[in-house]
Order: sequence, then C-alpha cells, then structure tokens
Amino acid sequence: MFKNISFQIEDFLKNCPETLYSQNISPQSGTIGAHTRHILDHIDAFIKGCSEYTVNYDIRERDTLTEKDPKAALSRIKKINENIHSINAKCIHTERPLKLAAMTDTNGSFVNIASNLEREFLFIISHTVHHMALIRNLCTQSEFFLNENFGKASSTLYKERTQRSC
Repeated sequence: MFKNISFQIEDFLKNCPETLYSQNISPQSGTIGAHTRHILDHIDAFIKGCSEYTVNYDIRERDTLTEKDPKAALSRIKKINENIHSINAKCIHTERPLKLAAMTDTNGSFVNIASNLEREFLFIISHTVHHMALIRNLCTQSEFFLNENFGKASSTLYKERTQRSC
C-alpha cells in the first residue's frame, strides 16, 4: 500500500509545475508544497520514532525547502523510500512496542501512550492519503488534473469498483 502511495507522490512531484507547487491557491487550504512537506515530515517522524521506539508527530523538521521546491520534495521522498526499508530490520522483527508521544496542550505538555508499528503505519497511510486528497482539490482548482485515484482511500476505491460492477 505504501509503495503505491509513494509512487503516486513521486509521479505527482515529477509533473507538478514549480509555480503551482508553491502558489497560494486557496488561503484557507495552504499551498500544495505545504501539504507535501507536512506529509513528508510525518513520515520522517514515523521512521525516526521506529528507531527510537517513541513516535512523536508533533516534533517535526518542518523543512521549508521541501515546501517551496518540488525537486527537493522528490529527493526527500526517494530518501524516505530507502529509509522505510530499515524499519523492517529495526522494528518489524522485534516484539518491542512503540510509544506515541502527543502534545496535549499549548504549554508543550506531552502524553505517552502505548502503540505499535502496524497502528502507526496505518496512521501514516491514512494521513498521507488525506493530504493527497487536499492536494488533488488544490490542483483541480488550478485546472491541473491528477490521476483519478490520487488521494483516494483504499475503501473508497473498493466501494467505487464494487458499485460499478453491480
């Protein structure tokens, strides 16, 4: 599942015009680059958290170059794809649970809760697809059309496919 999502993001980054990537299309929605950076920041936090056994999505790099330059984002997703394989060696073959650290207020307080690799990986997939849908909407507003499946959850694609076959 992640490979498919990653491929869609890579393909999008290869084809997205630089001017569109950093353009403020809708003031309430942020830029396409901001959504892309946000996705990649979360995936990096997941990878880092797996190696440290504590995932914290609130403390992220927030790489502004990724937000402005689709080539930088493309380079970053390629690096993420390489690093995601290290999770297999570090986390999947161990029974050690993960902790999720989450900021609970604006004073910087954190709570730690029990989690596991599979749960956090599913969160990353869901979160990524959600932001891909937002990117798709921004692209559509600018008349830059993406693959019809870009930003759609597996459950949505399944429902669409099964409804067509009836």
